[in-house]
Formats: sequence, structure tokens, C-alpha cells
Amino acid sequence: MERRTVYDVIQKLLEKGLVSFIEKEDKKFYKVINPIKLLDILEEKEEYLRKIRQELIKLIPNLEELMKKGKKEVDARILFGREGIKTMYMDEIKEGKTIYVICTTIDKTEELLKTFLPRFTRKRIKKKIKIKMLSAKKDVKFLKKYRLIEVRFLPEEYVSPASLTIYRDRLGITLWADNPITILIKNQEIANNFLNYFELMWKIAK
Repeated sequence: MERRTVYDVIQKLLEKGLVSFIEKEDKKFYKVINPIKLLDILEEKEEYLRKIRQELIKLIPNLEELMKKGKKEVDARILFGREGIKTMYMDEIKEGKTIYVICTTIDKTEELLKTFLPRFTRKRIKKKIKIKMLSAKKDVKFLKKYRLIEVRFLPEEYVSPASLTIYRDRLGITLWADNPITILIKNQEIANNFLNYFELMWKIAK
């Protein structure tokens, strides 16, 4: 394998806790840890997927009810993975309106879109598009570097594996997993209802 590739792989294994290392005579010596760690990682992913399933189960009845009430035709799309999130972000730029976000997974967003986010941010700043965001306190280190963004923090019990994005007449619901799923709904009444929900949460946050 190419040298740079080996280092990249080792770094990922370190981040997952699958290898350790010691330094000796200005060199690093890597060692694989007990393979039982693989089961721990699998159990963590299973627990995370259970949480996502619970969030989706809670969301579906509300979405179905809102769609029934909607006077205008509802345009709903399901977007998959990194490219799906990028599609929604570029739509936010095109619409050019304030973006309202309830997101407690900034670290996952940065990890998944690390090469795309700087480009998106430059375009957003150029068009003077503001973001109002509700997030978890743990994400302050990621958020402080961004401009035209107003943030309030939610109590830990509000942390969820799902993110909500409201802009103009759109509602985006992103379920975070290894391959995220984004449900993008275009309907003014639904967007207004979730914006009211955002404003209520905004008053609770600090």
C-alpha cells in the first residue's frame, strides 16, 4: 500500500480505538488491541440505529398529519448520504433566506462534509444568508468559527440523532447514520408549523 494511505488507515483505526502506539527513539510503534473491541463498536452502532428508528417512528405520525392538513400539494423527496445533504445545502443557497436549524450533530456534519462546508460557507456569507441554530453545548467548539450564525444551546435531554432544517417553504429532516437519510419537504404550511416549533425551542434554549 502507498505510504500515505497506510498512515490514513492507521489514523482511522486510532480514532476508533482499534490500535494503540508507543513512542521509542523518535519512532511510533503501533499495536492492535484485543479484537473484542469490534463487538463494542458494533453494539454502539446498533444502539445509535435504535435511537434513529425511535426518532423516525415519532416523526412519521406528525408528518402524515401535517400532509393531510396541507392545502397545497406537498413535494417530498428522500435524499441519501453525503450527496443528499449537499443537495439540500445548495438549495438553501439558491433560496437565499434565513436558515433555521435544530442540530446536535455538528461534529458528524463536519466529518462528513469537511471539504464541502468551507465552500458552502463562503457562498452563504457572500449572499448574506443568516443561520439561527439550536445545538448542544458540546458543539460550541465547532460553531464559534462560523460567521452570520446565531446559536443557542439546548439542555442535554433534547439531544437527538435527527436534525431539522427550515428555510423558506422547506423542511429538511436528516437522520444521521453511516449513510444519512434526508427527507426534504416543500410545503409552506408544514414549514410554518415547524418554524413555530423552532421558535418555542429558541425560548427554552440559552
